[in-house]
Amino acid sequence: MSAITLLRNVVVKQIFYSLVNSTPLSFEIQPTKNRWKLLKLSEPGIPGKSYSWIRVGSIDLNERSKEEKVLQVFKDGCKTSLVAPLGSVDDLKYILTTENMNENMMKPIDIIKTHKGILRNPVKANEGDAYPLGALPIGTVVNCAEKYPGFRGSLIHLAGTSGMIISMDGLERTVVQVHS
Repeated sequence: MSAITLLRNVVVKQIFYSLVNSTPLSFEIQPTKNRWKLLKLSEPGIPGKSYSWIRVGSIDLNERSKEEKVLQVFKDGCKTSLVAPLGSVDDLKYILTTENMNENMMKPIDIIKTHKGILRNPVKANEGDAYPLGALPIGTVVNCAEKYPGFRGSLIHLAGTSGMIISMDGLERTVVQVHS
C-alpha cells in the first residue's frame, strides 16, 4: 500500500466520522417555540386502533359554578327568539332566550349559573342555567345541547325547539328525546 492511499483512507475516515458523529451547534440549541412535535397517525383500515374523545377544560367538582348577570333582554331582528347578553367579571356573551325568558320574566338583575362538572346529585337548574346533560335530572326540558363537549350547541338550537332527558346510562351517555 502506498503512502498516498493510506493517507487518503485516513483523511476520508476522519472527514466521514467528523460529519457523522458531530452535530452542529445550531441544531443543539433550538428555541422551544420552533420545535415540531411529531405525531404518529394511524393508517386507515388497520384494525386494533382505537381513539376516544378527551374532554378539554375544567372538571373539578369543587370549583364553584360561574355566575353571570343578565344585562338586558332584547329582540334580535335576524332571529325569532329574544337575545340576552350575559356579563361576568372578565367576559361578555350572548344567549338565546327560551319561551319563559321574555322581557317580563327575565330582569337585568337575574343570575345565570354555568358549571362544567357532573355532580353526584342531580342539579335543580333554573331557566337559562348551563350544566352538562349528565348533571340534570330525568324529565328536564333542554335546548342548545352539544353532542360532544365543545361543539357549541349543535343540537336543539333553533327558536322554539326543545328536548327532554328521558334516560341516563351512568356518566357516559344521556338520551334526549327531540320533539320534531
